[in-house]
Amino acid sequence: ERLLTVVILLAPLIIAVSAFIGYLLVGRTLKPVDLIVDEVEAMTDGRSLHRRLMEPHTNDELERLSSTLNAMIARMERSFGTLRRFTADASHELKTPLTVLRSGIERAITHPKAPSDLLEILEETLVETNRMTEMVDSLLMLARADEGRAPLHLEDVDLRDILNEVAETANILSEQSGLEVTVEVPRDPVLLPVDRSRVRQLLMNLLTNAIKYTPPGGS
Repeated sequence: ERLLTVVILLAPLIIAVSAFIGYLLVGRTLKPVDLIVDEVEAMTDGRSLHRRLMEPHTNDELERLSSTLNAMIARMERSFGTLRRFTADASHELKTPLTVLRSGIERAITHPKAPSDLLEILEETLVETNRMTEMVDSLLMLARADEGRAPLHLEDVDLRDILNEVAETANILSEQSGLEVTVEVPRDPVLLPVDRSRVRQLLMNLLTNAIKYTPPGGS
């Protein structure tokens, strides 16, 4: 009875001490895993793939996990680098023939003896050529941005001017779909230090998508 009483009294203390020791052991064991998770999360932005995990020389599963992840990150870095170089090279190589093509079309349009039906075809071709040129420029900009080589030319710009300029282009694009484009801007200037061309490109992308997916007759 005395032994049973002692066991009953000491059991909560033994359980508490065991739980505390187990907590310390588990925390110490999982700490390297937490460090690996933090390092991998820091690389998910796509621009930190040059970093590598520190491999513990413990000859256990953690060392194998770290080495395997480092090998995978190295392959991802090579793949991303190849993709960025291909995008940049392809965009750069396409700009020259597109410029030559656009110059030839513009020269043909201004020819005084060009028939009207040919002029209409040339104008449509020029529109598509300009669209392809803008697409190539966007690809080149994205490739440079991924490599951190796309500096912004910041200047104080009134955003109302950019919005009104984009709205005029949107009105022209929306005529074919029978859409109505309305613009509301504040009376006071909205001055912000931004890159004018990038903001214009952003607004044009938004409006182009809106025009594309708005049903005919909408606004």
